[in-house]
Amino acid sequence: MGAMYGDEPATQRPEALEEPRLVEEPDPTFLEDIAGHWRTFGQGFQFAMTRHAIFMIFITCLCTFLCSKGILDFSFDISMGIVAFGTVLPLVFSVQVGRPTPSSLLPPQKKLSILLSHQPSSSSSSSS
Repeated sequence: MGAMYGDEPATQRPEALEEPRLVEEPDPTFLEDIAGHWRTFGQGFQFAMTRHAIFMIFITCLCTFLCSKGILDFSFDISMGIVAFGTVLPLVFSVQVGRPTPSSLLPPQKKLSILLSHQPSSSSSSSS
């Protein structure tokens, strides 16, 4: 009968059980590196350019052109206060929420020891 895998010497193991080897690939040249970046950019651009996105770009350009001074001459005066209020207020609240408090930076064991040290003892209240 044939020997089990555990009975075979280490040099006769099947290839599937061999240790993987690290294959060093040569560093790409500068031009190969740039070409790789452009390929990645092209793939991202191709992924983003759907029919819906192209239609929305067209509508945006058309509306901007129609509202220009030479065509319909739309003009209006807008207060920047409402824009600033609508931008700054949510930003301030999101920064406050994202900022950690000093107590949240403590490890749980330290928090527990602080809580236990501040509890009133039962002997001090019964001594009076």
